[in-house]
Amino acid sequence: MKRTLTFVKLTPVGRPLHTSVTVREFVRGIRDAIIGLRNLHEKNIVHGDVSAGNIILTRPDQRGVTNGILIDLDMSSLRENENEKDLPRSITGTTRYMALELLQAIAQKQTSLKQTYRHDLESCFYVLIVGCVSHGAKSIPKHIEKWSSNDSDTCVQSKEYDLKYFEFRIINAFLPQFEGVKELAWNLRRILFGEKGLEFGSPMDPNILYDPIIKAFDGTIEKLEGKIFLPQIF
Repeated sequence: MKRTLTFVKLTPVGRPLHTSVTVREFVRGIRDAIIGLRNLHEKNIVHGDVSAGNIILTRPDQRGVTNGILIDLDMSSLRENENEKDLPRSITGTTRYMALELLQAIAQKQTSLKQTYRHDLESCFYVLIVGCVSHGAKSIPKHIEKWSSNDSDTCVQSKEYDLKYFEFRIINAFLPQFEGVKELAWNLRRILFGEKGLEFGSPMDPNILYDPIIKAFDGTIEKLEGKIFLPQIF
């Protein structure tokens, strides 16, 4: 049997989100990924594995602006008709960035909970938080590290506690260079979980979440100066 060895050389489409040069570029990359999610959801596609590793930055355009791109749809699901939209599927995702409701379902062994666009959006929220507390640092804060625990109960309890005591546990852990992102983090927390407690649910009209979230990102991007540089990690 004759065998042929083939090599394929590809040019990278972009670079990892953690190589963001400025705070604005980092925030913009996540905002663009959310816009990409919206486009997917309009076609009834749930990504199912939004994480920092699945958002990349394009090369600068003629204006010197980079854009965020959402990649890796290996865990995505397509719901082609109304009946299929209601079918339960196995829960997927990267533990650190998974929506709290999904983690609770896993801990309770209710693994057939239907994943929705809202869970993808919540994952973007965690991408922002993790970046703001760890970018360029030697390590991730211990309480955030617990979000990746192999024990599902630990993941749930830690993330739930951090969200309930958001200012003390999350906002106060932001690195100095992300001072201008604190208001955005607060706004996203309110939009996703409500003013009090921790509310869940996926509104039938996704614009109820998408519109204020994208607006909050846009407002922050306008305020951020491109001169706030980030430590480079390669």
